[in-house]
Amino acid sequence: MSKSALRNGRPEKVEDVQAIRAHVRCRTLIYNWPLPREVNMRRESRQASSEFRHLNDKTKKFLVNGTDIPFVDWDLGETYAGLLPISKEANETRELFFWYFPSENKNASDEVTIWLNGGPGCSSLIGLVQENGPFTWFKSAYRPVYNIYSWHTLSNMLYIDQPAGTGFSVGSPNITNEEEVAEQFLGFYQNWMETFGTKGRKTYLTGESYAGHYIPYIGDAMIKSDQSEDYSLSGAMMFSPYIRSKPNDFQQQVVTKPFLEQYNNVMGLYPGVGDYWDRIAKADEECGFAEIRDKYFTFPPTGIYPPGNESTACQVSRIVYEGLANISPCSNIYHISQGCPNPSDPLLWADAGDNASVPISFDKKTWHGYLNIPQMREAIHIPAGQKDWKECVDNNPFGPDGDKSDDPFTSGALTRVIEKTNNFIIASGNLDYRVPTNGTLMVLQNMTWNGGQGFDEFPNKDFFLPTAYSDLSSQSAAGKIGDWVAQRGLTFARVYLAGHELPEYAQGGGYRLLEQLLGRVPDLSSSIMFTALPGDFSQVPGSNTTNSTTSW
Repeated sequence: MSKSALRNGRPEKVEDVQAIRAHVRCRTLIYNWPLPREVNMRRESRQASSEFRHLNDKTKKFLVNGTDIPFVDWDLGETYAGLLPISKEANETRELFFWYFPSENKNASDEVTIWLNGGPGCSSLIGLVQENGPFTWFKSAYRPVYNIYSWHTLSNMLYIDQPAGTGFSVGSPNITNEEEVAEQFLGFYQNWMETFGTKGRKTYLTGESYAGHYIPYIGDAMIKSDQSEDYSLSGAMMFSPYIRSKPNDFQQQVVTKPFLEQYNNVMGLYPGVGDYWDRIAKADEECGFAEIRDKYFTFPPTGIYPPGNESTACQVSRIVYEGLANISPCSNIYHISQGCPNPSDPLLWADAGDNASVPISFDKKTWHGYLNIPQMREAIHIPAGQKDWKECVDNNPFGPDGDKSDDPFTSGALTRVIEKTNNFIIASGNLDYRVPTNGTLMVLQNMTWNGGQGFDEFPNKDFFLPTAYSDLSSQSAAGKIGDWVAQRGLTFARVYLAGHELPEYAQGGGYRLLEQLLGRVPDLSSSIMFTALPGDFSQVPGSNTTNSTTSW
């Protein structure tokens, strides 16, 4: 294998092309499909269940009626939602909102998996509703659908809006750095564990984007805490994580030109289309990015990178954004294959100028986002008169100067969590330009953990998904969807046709990655059937499973 890291992730064999075509079909969504018989049986049995294992005097005020969620026409079963303070102070006004989905999976009895979205200041309910929760309302869809690949079938899932003021959470965060974020988070989590009786259970941290800052710092605080046994941090997983901010050239700028060379058929910044390509190529050369790639982005790495370049002239991503705004106004840097028409988003507001985001089946004059429907707010215990939910806060929660922390690469927080847990996964979608896959990999090649720098090999093992429901293929591809590498407690995985929000664009891939984190499958190349889907897969052709009959 060549040491050069300018790998583009394109298929090299006919069977790879066939698998990727199947992956493309996973985004051609059919929203009112007939569910498999086993799933309908499972839905009916959930509706009949009255054995709530987490219900007690402390939790009963948070219990959600699983039949009261708007437009969800099945019973969600046992679930809890509400607000808890970030400290035990009597006058504490800062409270974080949570939505908890206990799992019926017998293997999940001693664990809690936390999901965090990024921003900073973006709600984790985005992940719940559009990525990995028990119901999914896809963009442009008529209504929510049952999510076969809900993470709560694998683990007890806890979605948290944080820091304070994010989503349904309330109060002013009064934070300037990640250490303060972690302190407030652990204050909330202590209160939550006491309420639900989970102290000492394994904790897994998961999230995406700016959670690449949150998770290493929160995990590091758990490790250093004198209450570390309460948290029992056992692993972490981050999707398209923002882990290198000062300088940011290694995670985005250095890899921009080869990214465009690979995907310009989609992005359209060709030579001769304005002067964008010429400016990008000039900056790439003058800022030394080409030399850095050739010399340092190798496997194994050749040494520590030189100091970064933060000059304005070297911010080539700004040229990309400028060009896309002028020649392709519908472009999406979070998933570059998406363009006009912009899909309607049920989570967004129907403010002036944003009516196009309202699902076509609803009145644009009265639509204020799915989570702000009065029935929804009442169901999940949002106090009357509390602020409306928004996907992301209007102002940076760290204040006008932003997050003053060193990034988790520089501070060592990321390294310490990897070395403590020896169970850390970082995964990226190749069609994400906001946090490019090779940019993240380039940062990791400059990082030392467990006695070695970077990976010895470029991701070269097949990331494989089994075939589950042939009549529900629109929620997951099958076969080879990407590749991966793992060394010294850290796994890095790529999904070829996913974007920034990997569990949204590749639900089966996100599900398999969580199985790997929880230790339910040997590795990402395994052909074993998904371990917690309802039904008997013993007769599924090509499943090659040793765990074919599953029950929750």
